[in-house]
Amino acid sequence: MRASDRFQTEGKAPRVFDFDGLLGVLLVIGLATGTLTGLTGASGMSILISALLLAGIDVRQVIGLTFAITLVNSAISLGSYWKHKHVDVRSGVLVGGPAVVAVMAGHLFSRSIETGSLTGVMVVCLFSLGVKFIVSPYDKNCDDDDPSTRPNAGMLLLMGGLAGFAMGVMGGGGAVFIGAAFILLFKMKAKTAIGTSILVMGVAAIPGVLSHWLSGTIAVPYAVAILVSSAPAAFAASLFANRVPTPVVKRLLGVYLVVISVLLLYRLFF
Repeated sequence: MRASDRFQTEGKAPRVFDFDGLLGVLLVIGLATGTLTGLTGASGMSILISALLLAGIDVRQVIGLTFAITLVNSAISLGSYWKHKHVDVRSGVLVGGPAVVAVMAGHLFSRSIETGSLTGVMVVCLFSLGVKFIVSPYDKNCDDDDPSTRPNAGMLLLMGGLAGFAMGVMGGGGAVFIGAAFILLFKMKAKTAIGTSILVMGVAAIPGVLSHWLSGTIAVPYAVAILVSSAPAAFAASLFANRVPTPVVKRLLGVYLVVISVLLLYRLFF
C-alpha cells in the first residue's frame, strides 16, 4: 500500500487515513493555513502542523506536507508584499542562502530522531510560540512603513543557518521563528519582516520538498487537497495584509497554539 494511503504512528497499529472522509477537514485546514500565511507569514504553518498531527498523520509525513504547502503559499503570497516594497531583498538573500544548505543538514539529522521525540519537540515549540504571541507587548508602530535598519550581515548568515536547520527538522513549521527574529533581533517593521520571511521560507522549502519527495514522505493527494483552499486564501489574505493589525492576528493565533499544544501533548502521552 502506498504511503499516501496509510500513515503509521509509532507504537500504535497502522491508521488508515480516510481521504474521502477527511477531504472537508483538509480543505478547512488549507483555508486557515493560507489565510494566516498571507497575513502573518510562516504562522500559518503552525495551524497546518497542529491540525495534521491531531488528525493522526505521522509526524514525518506532516513535515513533508508543510514543505510542499510552504513552497506554493510563499510563491503566491510574495507578490503583494513585493509590490508594496515590504521585502528586504538583502536580508532575504543573506538568510535564504545558508538556510537552503542547512535544511538538508536538518533533514538528515531528523532521520536519527525517534518519531515520538520529534513530535514532542514540535509541541514544545508550538506552545512556546503561542505564549510569546499572547504576552508580547503591542507595538503601535508595528505596521508602519518606515525603512528598517540594515541588519549585520554576519548575524543574518548565522540566522539563516539556524533557521534552515530548524526547517529541516520541523518542516515549514521551523520557519515561524524567521519573522520573529527579524522583528525582535533586527528591529524590522512587522510588514517587512513578514514579507522577507515569506521570501526566505519559500526558497528554503525547495530543498525540503526535494528531500521528502525522494524519501517518499510527501503525500501528493493530501497536499493537493490542502492547496485547493490554501493557495487562493494565501493570495487573498496577502492583498489585505496591509489593512489588518498584525498584533491582533498574532494574539488570536497565540491562543490557538496554546490550546492545541495542550491537546497534542495529551495525545502524545495518553
